[in-house]
Amino acid sequence: MEQHRDDYYGSFGTTYSNHVNKFIEYLRRIDKIDTPTKISLSDVKNCIQYYSEIGKINYRASMESHLESLKSFYDYLSKEGKASDIFTQIDYEDYKNDIFESCNLEEGSEREIFSMDTIKEILINLDSDLGKRPENLIKKRDTGRFYQRQVLRLFIKLTLIAPAKKSTICNLKFGDFDDDFRSFAINRTSIRIPNSLRNNIITATKLAQEIRKTPPEKDDKLLHYVFKGNFTNMSLNQWFCTFLKEYSILDIDDTKYSYELEPLMKSAIKFMVDRMFNPAAISKISGIKIATLESTYYSNAADFTQYINIDDTINWEIAKSDYYNYI
Repeated sequence: MEQHRDDYYGSFGTTYSNHVNKFIEYLRRIDKIDTPTKISLSDVKNCIQYYSEIGKINYRASMESHLESLKSFYDYLSKEGKASDIFTQIDYEDYKNDIFESCNLEEGSEREIFSMDTIKEILINLDSDLGKRPENLIKKRDTGRFYQRQVLRLFIKLTLIAPAKKSTICNLKFGDFDDDFRSFAINRTSIRIPNSLRNNIITATKLAQEIRKTPPEKDDKLLHYVFKGNFTNMSLNQWFCTFLKEYSILDIDDTKYSYELEPLMKSAIKFMVDRMFNPAAISKISGIKIATLESTYYSNAADFTQYINIDDTINWEIAKSDYYNYI
């Protein structure tokens, strides 16, 4: 089936590669990778069930994209005489509805909170993706993507250690950081920077300076300087969506080209709330009013007037997050 898949891509391109690859990996998992004629509609249904259980297929639209991808693949297999078209054996609409109900899928919505495992997966894949310097990349498009991913990585890591609004992170200036990038000021709070993230910032800044030929000024915005130009919040959303799709980190419909970054901030805040962190400190760093935090994240109001050094408390609580050592 792997060889058939590669031949299919060679003839029709990789439009459906995300879901076809998922199916191939599932066939390997159930030891049917080398038995094309023994694969059944039950295997397709069980494949969707498996990816639903691990959070890769959660919504009706994603299920339908998966099935449409396999229908195209099986149409090719049938025409080439490699396997019969199993999708001609059923009432397709009934089959889809049966899978939707039995797999307990949802109609679809964008996630508000990411799991800790999802955040780790995002961080690990970003670091792996950025393992090459741009001059080692062959295609010009890949070089452009390198700088997009650099901005995306810095934005995500800064948001996770300082869960503030997107506009606040994007507007951070070099003057907000100390001279050796060991801390930065945000919403009148001093945040310490983990050493790996510090190295990311220094490396990205040096690469940008090699191209710009001028060092950054105090008033230059970090992310804008690193990207060699202006970008919008929508650009970040598009880059994030492309990255998530490329590494199959979240269940995202193939027709979707933008994914909000706000869940990163909400997730970092939620992890702090789960550890009974004081809402006054979260309010200070996030810029979100205490009343809004309490109504959104806290079931019971707390006495948050007892903290003396909120900056130290914020840094200590953020450092407790499981994703911290990946940053």
